[in-house]
Amino acid sequence: MLAAAASCSASGSRPTVRAPLSFSERYSLPIDFALVRAPRLAGLRIASELRFVEPVLFSGRPRFLSDHVGVELRVSWDGTPT
Repeated sequence: MLAAAASCSASGSRPTVRAPLSFSERYSLPIDFALVRAPRLAGLRIASELRFVEPVLFSGRPRFLSDHVGVELRVSWDGTPT
C-alpha cells in the first residue's frame, strides 16, 4: 500500500512546490510525496494531507513558510487480528 500526499485531492495532482512569481504557474508541480510500504494488517489506516498551504503573517505581511508545502502522514492501527 502506498500513500502519497498528492493523492489526497480528487485529481491527485495538487502542487506541493510554489514557483516564484516570475515563473509560469505550470512550474507549480506535485513533487513531494510520503511513500509508505505498509504491512498487511487488518485495521491499518493511512491518510495524508498537505499542510502549510496558507500564508502566515510574518513582519505584518502574509508570507508562505517555504516554497514547498508540508506533507502530513497519519498512520493508525486498531489492532484487530487478521
